Amino acid sequence: ITADVSGSSLTSTGAASLLAASEADILSFVGGVAGSGLVAAQLSLTINEIENTIRASIVDDAAGASTLTAGSLTLSATDASTIDSVAMGLAASGFAAGGAAVSKNLIANEVSATISGSKVTTSGAVCLEVESSDIIRSYAIGVAGAGLGAANASLTLNDLGNTVTARVEDSTVTAGGDISLSASEKAPAVVPDFNSAIAAPAGMVSTLTSALNGNEVNPNANIVSFAGSISVSGVAALGAAVADNAIHGTVTAEIVDSTATSTGGAVTVSAASDAAIASLAAGFGASAGVAANASAVHNTLTSTIQAGILGESTVSASG
Repeated sequence: ITADVSGSSLTSTGAASLLAASEADILSFVGGVAGSGLVAAQLSLTINEIENTIRASIVDDAAGASTLTAGSLTLSATDASTIDSVAMGLAASGFAAGGAAVSKNLIANEVSATISGSKVTTSGAVCLEVESSDIIRSYAIGVAGAGLGAANASLTLNDLGNTVTARVEDSTVTAGGDISLSASEKAPAVVPDFNSAIAAPAGMVSTLTSALNGNEVNPNANIVSFAGSISVSGVAALGAAVADNAIHGTVTAEIVDSTATSTGGAVTVSAASDAAIASLAAGFGASAGVAANASAVHNTLTSTIQAGILGESTVSASG
C-alpha cells in the first residue's frame, strides 16, 4: 500500500498530502470434536500471518531527484491490522482421550514516511507521521474427557514485529512552518471485550474463569492472548495451557545526511512506543484418582526506539 512521488516534480499552491493506510483484518476459527467408545484424539490448529508494506514517500529514482513545492506537505502512513484467532478442541471417550488446540499468529509490517534524494520547499509546515496500532487477539482452548485417562494441551503463540520509520535522507527540506518527524507504536485506544470479540461456549468460559481466581485479561493491548485447558477423567487427568507472546518492533525517526531548515517554526524528531501485552493461561483438571495441570505465560518486549539527527546533517529552526 503505497503513496509515492518518485523521480518527479510536484507543484501545489495549497496543501500537498500523501496518505497510505492499512486496516488488514483476519478472523480465524478452527474447531474440532473427536468421540469414541474406546480412544479419541483431536487437534485444532490455526496459523495466521499479515506482512504488508505501507509507505508514503517522496524519493528519487533512475529519472533523477523528486522536487516538491507546496503550501504545506503531509506524509502519513498508518497501520491498524487485526488478527482475531480462535482454536478450540473437544475429545471424549469411554476409555482414553487426548486433545490439543494451537493458535499461532504473526504481524510483521513495514510502515514508513520518507523523503529521500529529493528537494522539498513549502511556505507552511512539513509533517512526516507514521503510526502503528496493530492488534492480535488469540484464544486457544481444549477439553478432554474420558472414563479412564484424559490429557489436553492448549498453546497460543503470538508475534508482533513491525518496522515503523519516519525519515528524511539525502534531501533538502525548506519550510516556512514547523518540520516534524514522528514515528510511534501504540496500544489500541478502544478494543471490544475479549470474550465478546472471540466468543467461546459459555460452559468453557465459566469453568476457566473460575480457575483464574479473579484475574482478567486487559483488552487494551497490542497482543491479547488466552490459553485454557480442561481435563476430566475417572482415573487420571492431565492438562497444560501455554501462552507465548513477543513484541520486537523497530521505531525510528531520523534526519540523515540532509539539510532541514524551518524559517518560521521548529524542527522536531520523535519516536515512541507504548506497545503492550496482556496474557493469561489457565487450566482445570478433575479426576477421582490423579489430576494435574500446568499453566505458563511467557511475554517478551524488546522493541528498539530511536530518534536522531545523523551523518552530515544541517538543521536550522527559528521557532
